[in-house]
Amino acid sequence: MRALTAVFGPPDATPAHRPPLTVGVLGSLTVHRDGHPIEIGQPMLRALLGLLALQPGQTVSREHIVDVLWPENPPPTCLKLLQGYVGQLRSILEPQRTPRAPAQVLSLVGNGYQLRLTGEQLDLAQFNDRLARARDARTGGDAETALRELEQALACWRGPVLADAPPNLRQHPAAAAAARRRTAAVLTYADTAIERGRPDPACERLQELLAEEPLHEALAARLMRALAASGQRAAALDLFAATRARLADELGIEPDAALHEAYLDILRARPAEAERPRAPAVPAQLPLDVPGFSGRGRELRWLDAGLADAGDPPRSLVVAALTGTPGCGKTAVAVHWAHRVAHRFPDGQLYLDLRGFDPGGPAMVPAEAARSLLEALDVPPDGIPVSPQAQLGLYRSLLAGRRVLILLDNARDAEQVRPLLPGSPGCAVLVTSRDQLRGLLATSNARLLTLDLPSPHDARRLLAARIGAQRTAAEPAAVEEIIARCARLPLALAIVGARAATRPRLALSAITHELATRNLDGLSGPDAATDARAAFSWSYRTLSPAAATAFRLIGHTATGSVTADVTASLTGAATPAAHRVLEELTDANLVTESTPGRYHLHSLLRAYAAELSRALDATTARRQALHRLLDHHLATARTAATLLEPAREQLTTAPATPGVTPPPLATREQALAWFAAERGTLLAAIRRAEAGGWDSHCWQLAHSVSTFLYARGHWHDLVAAQRSAVRAARRLGERTGEGHTHLNLARAYSALGRGARMRPHLRRALALFTRSGDHGGLARAHNAIALSHSRQGEHGRALHHNQQALTHYRLAGNANGYGQALNDIGWGYAMLGRHRLALRYCRRALAVLGGLADPTEAAHTWDSLGYVHHRLGDHARAVACYERAVALFRENGSRYHEAESLTRLGDTHRAAGDGAAARAAWQQARDILDGLRHADTARVRGLLAELSTR
Repeated sequence: MRALTAVFGPPDATPAHRPPLTVGVLGSLTVHRDGHPIEIGQPMLRALLGLLALQPGQTVSREHIVDVLWPENPPPTCLKLLQGYVGQLRSILEPQRTPRAPAQVLSLVGNGYQLRLTGEQLDLAQFNDRLARARDARTGGDAETALRELEQALACWRGPVLADAPPNLRQHPAAAAAARRRTAAVLTYADTAIERGRPDPACERLQELLAEEPLHEALAARLMRALAASGQRAAALDLFAATRARLADELGIEPDAALHEAYLDILRARPAEAERPRAPAVPAQLPLDVPGFSGRGRELRWLDAGLADAGDPPRSLVVAALTGTPGCGKTAVAVHWAHRVAHRFPDGQLYLDLRGFDPGGPAMVPAEAARSLLEALDVPPDGIPVSPQAQLGLYRSLLAGRRVLILLDNARDAEQVRPLLPGSPGCAVLVTSRDQLRGLLATSNARLLTLDLPSPHDARRLLAARIGAQRTAAEPAAVEEIIARCARLPLALAIVGARAATRPRLALSAITHELATRNLDGLSGPDAATDARAAFSWSYRTLSPAAATAFRLIGHTATGSVTADVTASLTGAATPAAHRVLEELTDANLVTESTPGRYHLHSLLRAYAAELSRALDATTARRQALHRLLDHHLATARTAATLLEPAREQLTTAPATPGVTPPPLATREQALAWFAAERGTLLAAIRRAEAGGWDSHCWQLAHSVSTFLYARGHWHDLVAAQRSAVRAARRLGERTGEGHTHLNLARAYSALGRGARMRPHLRRALALFTRSGDHGGLARAHNAIALSHSRQGEHGRALHHNQQALTHYRLAGNANGYGQALNDIGWGYAMLGRHRLALRYCRRALAVLGGLADPTEAAHTWDSLGYVHHRLGDHARAVACYERAVALFRENGSRYHEAESLTRLGDTHRAAGDGAAARAAWQQARDILDGLRHADTARVRGLLAELSTR
């Protein structure tokens, strides 16, 4: 609201002071008329408006609009469709315009369209105007006016550009340019505020943007200086440590010079007498509101009354619980109400599925829930305590004095919920559960409401929303019978309604006849939950044999979330057949396509599917399906891990069972995307494998996923997975496997800053690998110990262990690892200032790596040689080495590393006095980083700007 007020005036402003039409793109796309929001629900209309609003006053060609709206395979009628979308958008933007009057806001200009909005009507235009005024004021020496204009400019932003738009629109060059201007404005604002002795507002702005761009070194450096200036010296040093660890883990690089200089300046300065808390994050985690939600007025009023009773501002903690039978719509009511009142909780909204009655695995324990909530509150992984009690304590501390709405879905019982309740007034907690949760009433003064089935009137509205009001009005008696046979259960009505919708010519009376004549007596029961089986069974019995088998087996998956590849492996079918099966299940409303290509089975349906499978599928068949599923996860995770870390020690695993169809991953980007999408499924599979006695799958899968979890900062997940793996490997007597899992645990504890917990695992890994004579494992262990010493600045000790790693890589016959270790030793000598010796080892590394098929490590060695030659003052050789590194990175498609070497190449050219060559190298690096939308872009642009001022 602050941003909208800054741009368009306060909500109660008169029409004379507020434009009748306003559009916002600096955040989610918004449209207001006379201060009231206008909903544009159709995705194509939103995308068209967002694209034009990114370029106000500019003509956007039809061809470009088509490319954005239909990035792949535009339909033959795309231009006609575009014309229709323009007409619809005009009717929204100019509702008073007569059909023959020329359009004033959205005009046809030549071969394109132009959106004409003034600075008062468009937040992006307002931002640009304020930025120009700030620049003029700063140039004229008026720092106070510049600061004020920058404050107003930044207040226009509500989040990333077009935050709710598709990726191709969020990454549009115009959107990227606006984001870059925002970053530059925040940096300028911080510099000006610090110069004027007002670092606190600078901290707020920097923290807000750094949360969106956590790898942006210039933002981190400015925030460190702002924190130190505001008396938060320790927080500034903690920020450096966290940023350095994140850069190392995710990009494999050290902080740049600006970040190091800020760190050293703060270390040299005198500590402040007092420290102030950092600005908290504002989460927004609510799931999408239920489309077409209707009814439940009594329940919504009951929830509203609970907020009203607490007062404004609240005098007490609000705790409300919705209980009721499975499938009665508890979550739908809770999510809808949460969206209705979200504006009353300016400090954010948290959502968590507690998996209380999940048929695929155990309920979430409070400590696991607390970790998820702490991540949502922007606590960095190394800031989350290890002990469960400390995690819950930190969670309550962060909520103290804040107004946050917390939706805890699918709770098991009161004991699971009670530790997650905040300890002070201001927040509201809404819980859904099949349990009555009476324990909350006694201990937490909770308000409890048992959700009844919807009224007959609401049930008719729900069914009409599925099959059309005209169709339901034509056969009221059939509608009443359908509602009765579904026991008014919303989930059952949705399934039957979806089936009826796919058969539009079939009379509803025929559908009721099918419901009545199917042999369902054995599936009916005395309550709504068991009566729902009739509706489920009717829909299930219409499936083809292949779809029915798939439905039953999906009920045994750990999360109920599958893709076509997973379904193919689970059933032993081909992937095209799995696609057809999932389409059939979607048409029957038995699975939901939650995101493109990913399908989810409702927990009640999953329980029903598993029940059917236990009744109809032989134990051997179910076990074989689970075996194929675990083989699928393991085979894909191994491939993805190798793509992320080519020099990784390969595990010896049994071949996958026949029928397993892993997805064809070929690039690092595909591997990262797969791991990110399947992270929850893989962690659940590790737990399932341990519980089911699949010990080999358990430790090998945990090992394969470790690289991704470590690199992405999911260190608590890494600890949990590796603990399961240690137990599994130990039961198998698998010393090599246990050694690898201890190393992975050590890496996780190191990242969490738990040195005392890390060291025993390193010792245990060394002992296990020594006992088994595994030279590859010993090399990894010494390399891990070297890294731990290097992070502490103990380069001499790190060098010793890298030399040990070199010996063991040689004995293991691992040429890639041997060459990498030579380069690591060379880099270690460079860090100790022994550049001649560093040169010798890097050249030896190059001799080993140059003949290998993968040029990546050779490219890194050429980059190291460039660094060493630069330090030795041999700029000509440094340039030649960097150019060779650039060529190899380009050949291997390593775009980021190519940009990194180009940046250092520019540094060398500048040091040699060749400004033109430096500019050319940095411009190439900038173009690559722009294409990657990488945070390093700002640093390279800063180098170019600095060069231009000389």
